[in-house]
Amino acid sequence: MCLTSDSVLKFYEELDAPLKLLIHYRLKAKFGKSFQEIVSEDPHNVYKALSEALGVHNAELFLHMLYNWLIKKNCATELKYVEMFLGKNLAVGAS
Repeated sequence: MCLTSDSVLKFYEELDAPLKLLIHYRLKAKFGKSFQEIVSEDPHNVYKALSEALGVHNAELFLHMLYNWLIKKNCATELKYVEMFLGKNLAVGAS
């Protein structure tokens, strides 16, 4: 499967600078950690971190953008696997 922490980080690096800056600033302000640190430490906590720092709508947007990026990179995966990898089921269950 091509959905890994490295692929999530590669996707993040390819985002436009303003979006990366927003994500970086909000995660640093909320958790004191960068996106890279969160992904490296626990990729299954990414959705929760994004939803707490940027709101659920933006976490969903990130998730779908990643999913579309994976498809363009010929990664045959389903949206539910992206959701599971980023920990959406854990974040929703904890709310």
